[in-house]
Amino acid sequence: MSEPPAAKRRRGGQRARLAQARADDGRERPAQSALARALLYRWAWGELSPQQCQALARAAVEDFGSSAQAPQDLLDLAALGCAGQHQNNMSRDLVRRFVPESKIPFSLVQLPFKDHEKLQMQSIILPHELFAAIYAHYPNTWEHVLVPGGDTALADFWSRVAGHPAVPSQAWYCDPSAHRKTVPLSFHGDGVPCRGSSVSSFTYIYMLRVFESQKKFAESFRESCVMKASEGVGKVWCKLATSFSWCSMLGKGDVRDKQLYIYSYFDHFVTAGTVDAVFDILRWSFTALAEGKWPRRDWQNKPLRGDKGGTPLAGGYRGVLFGLLGDLEFQASVLQLPRWSAKRNLCSLCRCTRDGDLSWLPGDIS
Repeated sequence: MSEPPAAKRRRGGQRARLAQARADDGRERPAQSALARALLYRWAWGELSPQQCQALARAAVEDFGSSAQAPQDLLDLAALGCAGQHQNNMSRDLVRRFVPESKIPFSLVQLPFKDHEKLQMQSIILPHELFAAIYAHYPNTWEHVLVPGGDTALADFWSRVAGHPAVPSQAWYCDPSAHRKTVPLSFHGDGVPCRGSSVSSFTYIYMLRVFESQKKFAESFRESCVMKASEGVGKVWCKLATSFSWCSMLGKGDVRDKQLYIYSYFDHFVTAGTVDAVFDILRWSFTALAEGKWPRRDWQNKPLRGDKGGTPLAGGYRGVLFGLLGDLEFQASVLQLPRWSAKRNLCSLCRCTRDGDLSWLPGDIS
């Protein structure tokens, strides 16, 4: 005689299931996920793709056993692209969910490039505008990256470098009280090798912000050489970019945090006038930063709109260039200083030569 079938497990009716769902939703979720933060950090620096982030987050959520116990940011990462069904939408979803509305300003300028008859629209983070934005909107960054130690540390720096050849001769330096409001800065330039995945996240985010807030420029910007170059990053013709950045000489922490990006161009597209135009813009911006006031005219000496001209940039603080950082190749190819490998006139600071009585070599190497 066969045994009677096992009784089916009663799961309850619709009301019971809804009550259980409300109970699950009422449970306290963990704080923000450390794993989600690590995934986003690596994605932002181009080390992981959005698809890799989604796959790892989904695996982590499965380990929790219940979505009610997983942190919300980890759930959002796992849900990218309809939980992995549409991989081509993951980058868009990730930016919309996790990239906050930034207060970092950018400007659009037109520069000459090779193989383009017209000037090309470029986005750039002007140092004086970023300096003002950090002061106004990011006090923690201001305290740790630009002015750690406060006004006392600034005054101490300028007292220690008194008599240095790089000390400026402007009138403000003769006023000791101005030392407490003057941030010493260094400018850095270097050639950067590029891989296809190494710039994708930042390029996408930055251009997305340009398109969202400057839609009238979108079409021309999309056709610019930077867009075309971004499609060919890592190719033979687009493996090197020259990048410019700046930082406070008092800044502390990781170089990724304290080195502040300005602009980059792909060397393949440089033509006569490109580098000169970039440095005209930089000179104008750093001059405004040294004065500590919003400029009244732009880098082409055209009047600027608005009523900020002449007003303080950052509560009376200013930033003055004190250091210049770059390898020998950058100094020779970009700054047009003497090339170190020449036999004569190879140094911008002294009369040394490769051979002869003024040779910098320790001895005869022949």
